[in-house]
Amino acid sequence: MAVVQNPTLSLEGDVASTYQVIDRLPGPVTLVGHSYGGVVITEAGSHPEVNALVYIAAFAPDQGESVASQVSWGVDALAGTVSRPAWRTERAWYPVATDDRMIPPPPSTPCPSGSAPGPSRSPPATASTSRSPTPSPT
Repeated sequence: MAVVQNPTLSLEGDVASTYQVIDRLPGPVTLVGHSYGGVVITEAGSHPEVNALVYIAAFAPDQGESVASQVSWGVDALAGTVSRPAWRTERAWYPVATDDRMIPPPPSTPCPSGSAPGPSRSPPATASTSRSPTPSPT
């Protein structure tokens, strides 16, 4: 296990910091992100050693989206847009903490194949998970 200390100066810088940590780890890597960290793992997940993503009360933007388009926290790194959302090609889980109070849970709707990890909702103070389709092995 390793933890990335993101400087949060830019999305590109945070992804570069994540790549540096991934490069030092042996074998396949599962990235876990909370809040803004979800944007970082969405972009950094395209690293060849990444085999899965876990979003914990996190943003999972699509191509061209940023956190700044969804919230106004005033942090410059939030304006960085995603170029290749890794959840489209890697296994991904997205637990939704309904009482997180940072990221409002989205409405529970089925996601079409190849779309963002589909959150599901559960009673307050708990979390649930749903999983996107698993890509076929290469």
